[in-house]
Amino acid sequence: LNKLKSQIDVNQRYLTNLERMQDTLKMQESSITNAVDVIARIKELGVQGANDTYNASDRKSIAIEVGELISSLTDLGNMRGTDGAYLFSGYSQGEPPFSQSSSGVVTYTGSTDALKVMVDEGRSMQLGIPGSDVYGSVQHKDATTGEVSSIDFFSTLGNMYQALINNDKTAIRDNLDKVGSVHEHIVVQQANIGSRMKRVETLTNAIEDRDYTYKTLQSSMEDLDYVEAASRL
Repeated sequence: LNKLKSQIDVNQRYLTNLERMQDTLKMQESSITNAVDVIARIKELGVQGANDTYNASDRKSIAIEVGELISSLTDLGNMRGTDGAYLFSGYSQGEPPFSQSSSGVVTYTGSTDALKVMVDEGRSMQLGIPGSDVYGSVQHKDATTGEVSSIDFFSTLGNMYQALINNDKTAIRDNLDKVGSVHEHIVVQQANIGSRMKRVETLTNAIEDRDYTYKTLQSSMEDLDYVEAASRL
């Protein structure tokens, strides 16, 4: 009976960790969902800026909005959870993962590793997804050459901003495909979060079923002990 009680306690710790994971992933999903919309808007603004009917003043106005949108992405990357920890800092949850310089350059200073928690016997899972996976390196396929290369998430958006400020139509058009790759990347990350949440939900259901079985068995054993004790009176 003592061994069974111990196992029930362990199960409760697993369920607590799984609940924490689900909460973290839900908040990360919220951040990424908003990021999808922000990047879609930056892409739309880039298309406008590439239009020959726009002049330098028009493009500067567009650049101002793009700059604000990039800053909002930094804010989304620096979101905190209910426990005050930064959601995308990886293992270093006490420090904001993204910093933005006065010139608008965004740098990731978090960890590339995520905190892991035990979710079952001999099994651990990442608490969330580090910002380096979401807002870091992006795979880009050149539409002309077909060559695949890695581009940086924030640098790519910053290049679009700079091209608009400089009224450089060629650079704006060159960056459009790369911004498109950034958008595709963030949509994939959104799907990854959804898949992880489903895995956590499935595992939680399995452990809750096991917990119910253990508690039912515990109750039966305690009743049996009570009957046995009463028979000795």
